[in-house]
Amino acid sequence: DFYNGFLFAVTNGLSLSGEPMPDPLVGSEFVAGLNKNTFRPYLQKWDIAMVMFYEGSDRLSIWAGKHLKKASGMTQRPNHTFAAINCSQNEDFCVEQGVANLPYFKMYSRGEDVGFSNNPRKLTFEDMKIWLEKFPVVLPCDQTIVT
Repeated sequence: DFYNGFLFAVTNGLSLSGEPMPDPLVGSEFVAGLNKNTFRPYLQKWDIAMVMFYEGSDRLSIWAGKHLKKASGMTQRPNHTFAAINCSQNEDFCVEQGVANLPYFKMYSRGEDVGFSNNPRKLTFEDMKIWLEKFPVVLPCDQTIVT
């Protein structure tokens, strides 16, 4: 029924349409807020995704989130997305993803991990835009690169 569907959506960080809600730190409708339950299913739908792993009160994470927000409104590429995950609320999951220092950026192609940057001071909104627009799509079945 509607009430149970609503409770499931809210508990799992989803809107009523089943899509992740915008990330609260970044504050953009173009940046999905993910958690361990929504992470893999959401990323598998996209050719290319940039995910920022962050800690909500960290000054550098806040700075990087502003750049992610700006890049998300500028990037022109079919079937791409930006997302973010708060590691203070998903600590074990972030460790499983190999995230050591925050903020940390990873690139995914159809849900597969294909690149990272652990130096957010050198990753500005211009760089994020270029990464998303130029990064090749990797097909998981045979790791063929599509350009």
